Amino acid sequence: MSVNPAATERLTLSRARLRQAMVEIAMPPSQAAGACADSSGSGWRATLMQNPGTRLLLELGLAWWARQPLGLVMPLIAQVAQVTLAPSAQRHPVRLVLGAAAAGAALVLVRPWRWLSATALLARLLPPPLSEIARRTPALSSALPAAAAKRGAAP
Repeated sequence: MSVNPAATERLTLSRARLRQAMVEIAMPPSQAAGACADSSGSGWRATLMQNPGTRLLLELGLAWWARQPLGLVMPLIAQVAQVTLAPSAQRHPVRLVLGAAAAGAALVLVRPWRWLSATALLARLLPPPLSEIARRTPALSSALPAAAAKRGAAP
């Protein structure tokens, strides 16, 4: 079976137009002009932002991280670690690597992740991303109040 090159080219162009249309629909008009300029670059983030699904997941992840207390503290921790560990790393790099290996081994032996219940962890971490997805998806967010009203009206 031979493949018609003109048909494959038309299919490729059609997919590109559909992808661009989905990007324009998903973005507000003010961001659409800037995104076209950004997506022409060869960066991995620009490539991810072209797909509406991955853009939604990336935006959700960034919004979630911005609300986390650890997200606010991490730059400060990184700066303190840089100031305190940089001189030690320059003088005794092997000692620093051995200390990191010892800390990693202690974590493996203690296994603090086993202290957490999987259901408690899911109950804590799952609702915020799900509500954010529902808020950002117009069809889903309009269906949720109707479903809640049906449950409230049913005996």
